[in-house]
Amino acid sequence: MPKNKANSEDRIRALNFQDKIEKLVKKFPPIEYATFVSSLIEKDLQDHKKSPMYPPHFLLHSIEANCAYHREYLKERINLHEISKILNEYINYDDPVAKFLLAPDKLLSHFFRTLAHQQFHLRTVYGVFDIGRAIILFID
Repeated sequence: MPKNKANSEDRIRALNFQDKIEKLVKKFPPIEYATFVSSLIEKDLQDHKKSPMYPPHFLLHSIEANCAYHREYLKERINLHEISKILNEYINYDDPVAKFLLAPDKLLSHFFRTLAHQQFHLRTVYGVFDIGRAIILFID
């Protein structure tokens, strides 16, 4: 498949994903949504067995999406069923950026350079232990 066609298909998939997420999260007031989702994250941290059901990174992304897409005139109450629908969209999305960074021909070093550029500046001090931890976490 030509590279441009793959890029346009990824772009279309990303726009469809964005549209689905917007439709799902825009109806919940951000204060209620963030509070509800934060309680799920807190429960995840207390009981790691729940993490696969409510992946924390997807929950955080959903809070961000809710804040970006919320419509003032929509005020529905959030519940676990709605959260499950939102998380299913995140889980089923085939992220082209992750696919690019983790492709076998791209070498993992590219991924770690990207990770370092995005996150290491947030730390006041980092060293071999941080890099080692990242390798252990992402080696699979």
